[in-house]
Amino acid sequence: MIRSISILSFLFLYSSGFAQTAVYMDETSFTAEMIYKVENGVVYRYQNRVIRSPYLFIEGNKVYFNSRKFSDDIKYTLGEGVIYRGMSSEVLFTVESGKVYQGDSTYDSDVLYTFKDGVIYKGNSTSTFDAVMSYTLNEQDDLLLVVMLVLPY
Repeated sequence: MIRSISILSFLFLYSSGFAQTAVYMDETSFTAEMIYKVENGVVYRYQNRVIRSPYLFIEGNKVYFNSRKFSDDIKYTLGEGVIYRGMSSEVLFTVESGKVYQGDSTYDSDVLYTFKDGVIYKGNSTSTFDAVMSYTLNEQDDLLLVVMLVLPY
């Protein structure tokens, strides 16, 4: 569940300007710790500094798994501050004010992650002890992209 939330969060950006957007394990932004990088609408997964094949594709507000050819490959649809399952109207996550909520909720008890100053924290916390990952954003990118990638992690 946490892994799904991580990837989903990171991908919730639009397909323009992904050149410098990345997610890192831990609180560092060392290349060795990079787990995802987004370039030109393609999400690459990294392992031990080695880029693997494309993992997800972003085209408009659709996020495809494997290819961009079939509607069955649509994993997520991105809305205004929300992430939907596939092409359905089921809200998986809501992103508001640097927080990721379960479903369409915005209650404090439903906060899954807090994003602040390039660090991703577990729950409603910003304590160093609750930091789980870090991220960098291209100026043109949105925090929702990071949210998309962090969600399934």
